[in-house]
Amino acid sequence: MSKTKYLPCIGTTLKNGQILYLLDHDKNMVYCLKESINSLNIENIQDSFNNNKIFERNVYNATDFKTNCNNKESTIVEGASFFEKPDLTKKPEEFLANEVIINGEILNKYNLSDISLNIFEKTKLFKFYIDNTNDLQLYNQLNNNEKKKLACTLYYYYISGETMSFRKLYNNLDIGRQRPDFNENDYIQQYYKDNKKQIQDSIDIITEFRDVFIIIIGKVEEDKLKMVGGIGGLIGIIIAILAIIAALVYYIIRSKKIIHN
Repeated sequence: MSKTKYLPCIGTTLKNGQILYLLDHDKNMVYCLKESINSLNIENIQDSFNNNKIFERNVYNATDFKTNCNNKESTIVEGASFFEKPDLTKKPEEFLANEVIINGEILNKYNLSDISLNIFEKTKLFKFYIDNTNDLQLYNQLNNNEKKKLACTLYYYYISGETMSFRKLYNNLDIGRQRPDFNENDYIQQYYKDNKKQIQDSIDIITEFRDVFIIIIGKVEEDKLKMVGGIGGLIGIIIAILAIIAALVYYIIRSKKIIHN
């Protein structure tokens, strides 16, 4: 049996003929829903976990930027015990997320990056996918761009829990309703204590995925480049002034020698 799920779109840009991927300021992947452009606020999740706090807000970094993202349906196969897995046996484009090319002013907000497939293929996320789908042969048939889209698609599946084959991050962090014999703080602390390894493993899979992205250039880097350019210009002016002073000193000394002779 099979059913359909909705995939988001991957926010990308085209630079010198190369498709680059958008990251927020914390190197989290940017993806597009119909309403907005989002990324996961993993810092808030990690901080909440470390400090035994429930996190109900600020889970996603959302913007007001509009895109032409058109969410599409993806075929999900239901296996034994309703174990769902992404289906690569058909055309890859039916499973892989769309790419939405975003250019213009919006790029000032995000880093531009590429994806290292060598790093991706060593991640826990990739291993988890291959172990549960046995799709390594099919994966190797994809071209590099399709493999990069697959990386982004798997990441989204993991953080959203769209398939049962990926443990939903929030399943590990959802403490549910408070039990009557605990106050809220005690219950959160006890829940995190009982599930500490499972929760941290889930967070680690997401933070490890950041290493897959190699920042090409971003807002921070552009600001640094501007600063370096400004410093370089200032140094150039100073050198020019010193050169003029040196030339004047040389001219004065030479003039005195000529007059003296």
